[in-house]
Amino acid sequence: MGEILRSLRKETKRTQTEVAEYLGMKQGGYQKYEVGLIEPGIEVLTKLADLYHVTIDYLVGRKTAGDIGYLSEQDRAFLKLYGQLDEIGKIKTSAYVAGLLTVQS
Repeated sequence: MGEILRSLRKETKRTQTEVAEYLGMKQGGYQKYEVGLIEPGIEVLTKLADLYHVTIDYLVGRKTAGDIGYLSEQDRAFLKLYGQLDEIGKIKTSAYVAGLLTVQS
């Protein structure tokens, strides 16, 4: 789990101190999560999942069928826009993306 926490923190350009402050703890305490000396409890996991917009399952490395895992800011922005389309717009967008994938491969 430590590697996942470290990766998410770096990807979101946060310091250990910033994450620790968000969690209401000292940097040294948070660092122990990243190096795997201790495992965070459910309250900390919930806060971290909220901070990084992921599931607790993702944080603990659990993969489930259909799990899309972590979504980047760009992915979430796209999905938000996609969600605002009417059904015809969604069909057209899906067809367009399928076409792009065909050309790309």
